Amino acid sequence: MNALVSVVRNAGNNNIVVVPCAEAGQDESVLNNVGQSFLTGKTNILFDVHAYEKWLLVPKITMGSRLQQLKQNNLPVFFGETAPMNAQDLMNPAAFLDSAYSKNIGAFAWLWKKSSTDKDALLDDAGLPNNNNNNNWGTLFKGYLARP
Repeated sequence: MNALVSVVRNAGNNNIVVVPCAEAGQDESVLNNVGQSFLTGKTNILFDVHAYEKWLLVPKITMGSRLQQLKQNNLPVFFGETAPMNAQDLMNPAAFLDSAYSKNIGAFAWLWKKSSTDKDALLDDAGLPNNNNNNNWGTLFKGYLARP
């Protein structure tokens, strides 16, 4: 990731560089271990974590502890992906979204198409929240976004 940031900066860019986490984005331990040292001498860095099985299939207290650790380490982090499906397991992201919101950590979800059959799509074919066999995913995320 140091090489990635160097290439971007050496090209004269000062924009935000999104740095992904380990294990397809789901493992934040590298951030907690070396995140602050990675940031030394760098600006406009944002770490990207993904919330799927390793986040959604753990007890809410575990999620909260992990999120709190990221906050305590004062790391610029957001959750660039979450959804109720990943490796074919139906999961419920409600507890994660509640925990992230309570700690003021942003989370994003896929919204790349309207689909009444794709369980990851936030909207159905008519543009309404997609709640088709996915833990009311469309309505759940819409509610998350509507919070103050």
